Amino acid sequence: MQSNLRFITVLTLLILFSSVYIFSQSSRLNKKGDMQKTGIDSLVEIGSWPFGRHTEVAIDDPRNLAYVSSGGAILIIDISELSYPILVNDLVRTKGAIKDIAYDQATQNLYVTLGDNGLEIWDVQDVNSPKLLSSLLLDYYNTIPPANKMATKPGFIFIAAEYAGIITINVSDPENPYQSSYNLGFGGTKYSVSITEDGNFLVAASLIQTELFFVNSDGTISLLDISTALVGGWEVYVSGVYSYEIYQGTLYVLDLSALGLPIVASYNLLGNSTNRYSITGSGNILYVSDPLYGIEIFDITNPSNPIMLGNYQTACNDIKFFNNHVFVPDNSGMSIFDVSDPTGPTFTSNFQGVGGINRDLKKSGSYCYLVTLDNLYVLDVSNPAFPQLIGVNQPSAGVDLQIQIAGNFAYVTNTAEGLRVVDISDPSNPVTVNSVGASYFNYITSEGGYVYVTDNQDNLRIFDISNPTLPAEIGTLNFPAPNNFTSGIVANNGYVYVSQYETGIKIIDVADPTQPTQVATYNQNVDFWSLDTEGNYVYATDLYYLESRVYVFDISNPLNPLITGTEVFSNPPPHAWRNFVFGDLLLVTDYIDHFLTVLDISNPSQPSNLLSQMVADEIWGVDATDDYFYLATYGAGLHIYENPFGAVTGQRAFIAQPDNYILRQNYPNPFTPSTNVEFGIPNDEWVTLKIFDMQGSEVVTLINSQLGAGNYQVEWDGLDQSGRQVTGGIYLYHLNAGDFSAMRKMLLVR
Repeated sequence: MQSNLRFITVLTLLILFSSVYIFSQSSRLNKKGDMQKTGIDSLVEIGSWPFGRHTEVAIDDPRNLAYVSSGGAILIIDISELSYPILVNDLVRTKGAIKDIAYDQATQNLYVTLGDNGLEIWDVQDVNSPKLLSSLLLDYYNTIPPANKMATKPGFIFIAAEYAGIITINVSDPENPYQSSYNLGFGGTKYSVSITEDGNFLVAASLIQTELFFVNSDGTISLLDISTALVGGWEVYVSGVYSYEIYQGTLYVLDLSALGLPIVASYNLLGNSTNRYSITGSGNILYVSDPLYGIEIFDITNPSNPIMLGNYQTACNDIKFFNNHVFVPDNSGMSIFDVSDPTGPTFTSNFQGVGGINRDLKKSGSYCYLVTLDNLYVLDVSNPAFPQLIGVNQPSAGVDLQIQIAGNFAYVTNTAEGLRVVDISDPSNPVTVNSVGASYFNYITSEGGYVYVTDNQDNLRIFDISNPTLPAEIGTLNFPAPNNFTSGIVANNGYVYVSQYETGIKIIDVADPTQPTQVATYNQNVDFWSLDTEGNYVYATDLYYLESRVYVFDISNPLNPLITGTEVFSNPPPHAWRNFVFGDLLLVTDYIDHFLTVLDISNPSQPSNLLSQMVADEIWGVDATDDYFYLATYGAGLHIYENPFGAVTGQRAFIAQPDNYILRQNYPNPFTPSTNVEFGIPNDEWVTLKIFDMQGSEVVTLINSQLGAGNYQVEWDGLDQSGRQVTGGIYLYHLNAGDFSAMRKMLLVR
């Protein structure tokens, strides 16, 4: 879960004409004015590629198996030969990103917590055929608190549920688990719990305090004591009468037998991180995974004087001990270390998984290009029920953040390489062909033959990609003060719009890309976190206390953006963050409660909520076609949902080779004296593009020729076939390409 606040903001939208008529044998268009009458209250998930960060591991001692989380999947790994861990299968597919795993040796069940998606119980008695026994959402006064770390004893699970305290789940019948009790304790958000070996006492840690509970025979817990030092942490480990936890880079030892749970020792860890640590132990040895350093090993024979014995610098998330080894998952796999000599841990082997922290995606043709912090993955989604990984591309330095696709090339922003160019002509073998900029690039957009990126020094950088493999930087602009970190960028009709947290939207004229000029701003005490554009409108999300908003801006005059519509979210989702426009649909993502909200924006001045739905994890990237929504979730891979609302278009995808017919709204609209019409065709076709008046009389033919597959832009200068200026009013433009036919309205103002 991200700690930064992110709320939905402002962009005012005014679409003068929303009537779109598409006559095609393959078209599934629903006019958006009819959306609210469809009765659609949920999206149907078609398929997923759920692999993401490798964060948790549980050990099955008798069978020499490790269960390792990978986003929304669990990898079952044979560790009977520690030098050669072997994947048994990845058939455990959960409904969300995994927060914790516990293995019950007596029942051979896996307990899996999934944050907002609750708890799942899997029968892994037959590891070749794991079976989902049950799932359960937590409940606290009609809210769904996150299910995070857990502790177990026979018949019960104790889950740290953040604001809901410690929730007890009765699992005596694993096919019918139920929530039996909860205890808020002294208050404060609970992230981790640990239970004593006898099962009689439970320790809970929040970020500010530690609490000691007595565990009753019915699974209820009673608060006994709280640390007077108010020490807490992400994770807690109990051994004997001592509690070990880490806060702000320091290991603390608390005496549970003394009143006030006093701190008896502290030790500054090597990484000195504020991030999440993990702790486990065996006998008198304590093992710590430090996210900024690696493995640190302590002798706790005398708990009041922990002594560091040895360490090993490596990437790590969780840590578990088994057979004189520790198992350490990182973002992209799991490493095994021999700690039989705790003063000198040695590397034994590595299991290389797939997946990572997902940041963005684009769909082109039959493929999804999924950007993670570790790799660029190419997924074949021709069968959306079973996405298949077919290609991997890894940066040579830094991490990738966002992606745009133009023809056979992907352009990826990177924290060290700047702008990476990846040849995707063979999707099974994506190859990096160049990188330019050599600095921290983050957000990216494109229009025409240019790519626009922002860097972490408050600069807009412009690249000419007329030679796709050799992007040439032709313009740059340092944003005038005040500025703050960039949160989004889009290009529209010769202007670039950049959102910055706390400083609003900056509008840059890029008609001459060699001399970009800031021409306008919008800043009315809003905290913009994302923006997107379609036609004459820009949509932005605003972070606002106790509610979030979408603002719709009319940019028909880019020098004076006007708010034309607002949608306020309060319940749910209160944490709207990123937004993505596809035709008459606006998809808004929630970064805390994992909601996807779909809005009807056919009337931009009155956006309306069509549905809100919980998904696998927070969503960082979205793309869409007429048939499907493609979601890149932060920790749980790619998820594909059916699009029940019909045909969509999107400026984001327009630079790519189209995989469907597209006729976009003209821009500017209304217009004087000229306007542009964009369309895309997936095949070589005979194409006609004509303008008609409202009486059905042909005014002018703009195109009447054979065209190759691709995207096109045509200008109409308001003249008829004879070169005479036509009168102001409503006109229709009509595209024919093969069996495809589409018509839209435009308004000429004289």
